[in-house]
Amino acid sequence: MTKILLIDVGNTFGKLVLYDFDTSSYSNLIRISLKNVQKQVETILESSTTVSTVLVSSTVPASYVEVKNATSKFHKVKTIKLDHTIILKRLPRFSVAYDVNKLGSDRLIVAAGAFTFMNDSKLNAEGGFEASIVVDAGTAVNVEVILRDKGYIGGSISPGFRLMKEALCSGTAQLPSGADSEVRAPPLVGTCTLECIASGVYSAVCGGVYDVVSRICCHGPLKDFNHVRVILTGGDCGCLLKHLKGNLESNVPNVKSVTSEPLYVLKSMQSIFAIPLPSS
Repeated sequence: MTKILLIDVGNTFGKLVLYDFDTSSYSNLIRISLKNVQKQVETILESSTTVSTVLVSSTVPASYVEVKNATSKFHKVKTIKLDHTIILKRLPRFSVAYDVNKLGSDRLIVAAGAFTFMNDSKLNAEGGFEASIVVDAGTAVNVEVILRDKGYIGGSISPGFRLMKEALCSGTAQLPSGADSEVRAPPLVGTCTLECIASGVYSAVCGGVYDVVSRICCHGPLKDFNHVRVILTGGDCGCLLKHLKGNLESNVPNVKSVTSEPLYVLKSMQSIFAIPLPSS
């Protein structure tokens, strides 16, 4: 059995998963801090001798170097960084509205993944989606807008839950940062300072995403589209799903589906890489 190791390195954490070509299945999902990426890659390659390729998406150059250092010990393993050159070669119909070199690889990958899904007659047969919005909630919250007939048209970037909390606490004299890094829905009305901070941050992030998605669909570039899919991914997508799914599907007429897909970046990487290069 031939496998590929998919690695998505963000600003705070890395995600690793094995994909089996023979069974079309994913296994051994691992989420780790950046300092442990190199060691974890070595451990996986030592125990999984059928891995032929390591496919990497990285927003942190130093982490990609560490992955390369790890894979260099395994001579039969090929390491590929999934960048705009590879993506555009495999998806010649996929266009980007502005200079692709100024677009982070993680954002380009989720946009290309949504484009691939919408143009697959088997995957998109039931929904018939004409456009997608991908919300990647991690250190930052990236919102990407993709059209089935064109490709990536733009998006927005805002602070994520932890980054917003850190900025609030570091920019004030007496607000405590607190030790709890887990993101979950807090009380709407806090009864202590930490609860008040958590309530404000949660409302700001969730409300901000709802606002930008609803305005894109009702007044922005997707106002004339009837079937829009919203995909939530990233480490904090679960919290967003609780707040957004019912509100968007009930209040924004052209949003027909809101789903949470924690592995969306990794699955997009695999789906892009599986597309054969066009013959020259």
